[in-house]
Amino acid sequence: MREAGADGLCIFPPFPTFLGNPVPTEMIYAYHKEIAEGVGLPLVAFQFPKAFGPDFPPNTLQVLAGIPQLIGLKEASFDTTKTLETIDAAKTLPRKLGILTGSDTFILEAMIFGCDGALVGFAGTATDQLIRMHEAVSARDLTAAYEIWDRLGPLARFCWRPPIRDYRPRMKEVLVLQGVFQHATCRPPQLGVDDAERRELRRLALSAGLIGEAVRIAAAG
Repeated sequence: MREAGADGLCIFPPFPTFLGNPVPTEMIYAYHKEIAEGVGLPLVAFQFPKAFGPDFPPNTLQVLAGIPQLIGLKEASFDTTKTLETIDAAKTLPRKLGILTGSDTFILEAMIFGCDGALVGFAGTATDQLIRMHEAVSARDLTAAYEIWDRLGPLARFCWRPPIRDYRPRMKEVLVLQGVFQHATCRPPQLGVDDAERRELRRLALSAGLIGEAVRIAAAG
């Protein structure tokens, strides 16, 4: 990937090694250090939802900050308390590590909490609006930020509701509605959405203003 032009990597936890809590900080550090030294590119670590593991211990960022190539953390715990804990921990570090929310169900709230940005699957759609939302938060224009998220949030929360593995076919259906994808086929054994879910995705995408006029007319008919 580096030879192909990658500027950095987001490092997923190794499964099933990191399943089960707590994950020893020594193990987390060793894993990221080996990749950092072997690849030599800037890295973003990835904190998964507790249901999947690993739930990084509070001192993990202090240890990971010792890896020069590490520049940030994707905080995807989907837990507001853990998000705040991570943001607070980052403030105590000897150098800046960017905290990027990966919790698609409360992207705006995480930015208001203090996340530096977002690394989210939902950014596959409405990318420009999410950028404007982030800019509005940075400018402390929360009225403008909420105007965007009040439209997008219901769709994001629907796509990332349990079971979270189904966000893939849900998001693909949205991208088909937008004309970005030709079909919503997923790699087996992942299942697609049913007709009721497809109708709700269409309704939410319409409410969010993400669907073009031709699809709007077809939906109304």
